[in-house]
Amino acid sequence: MRMPQQPTVFFADSRYGGPAGSHDIAVKRRAACMPISPNSETRYALAERSDKKDPLGIPGVFLVHQPRRGKRAPQVELLVSVKGQPTRTIYVGTQATWEKRLPEKLQIAAAVRAEKIRLQAQKVAAAQQAALSVGALS
Repeated sequence: MRMPQQPTVFFADSRYGGPAGSHDIAVKRRAACMPISPNSETRYALAERSDKKDPLGIPGVFLVHQPRRGKRAPQVELLVSVKGQPTRTIYVGTQATWEKRLPEKLQIAAAVRAEKIRLQAQKVAAAQQAALSVGALS
């Protein structure tokens, strides 16, 4: 069994009644070692990185000036990125109008990110539950 930042633990088949028994105990031990908090479970930052190009106050949300085909002025978008979930693009406005609309769109982006983290935490929990039930069937 391998856990992040911990030594590898081996479960001998002879000690736990064969491969199924050692697998079952390894899955149970791993589930017991997993963090309970959704934020620690999915490892999403609660604060922005200091080297972020355009700090917005929300980790995982990025401001992008996207060039438009056939247009001189780019459009401005917010990209909401969460590991394990598709990236969501939120249109803010054109080069001339985006600054007025940014605070409203940042609130939307924060809500979208929170929902994506919640969905990813549910996905991780379901996968862990499936692993436990597979281990119990083996």
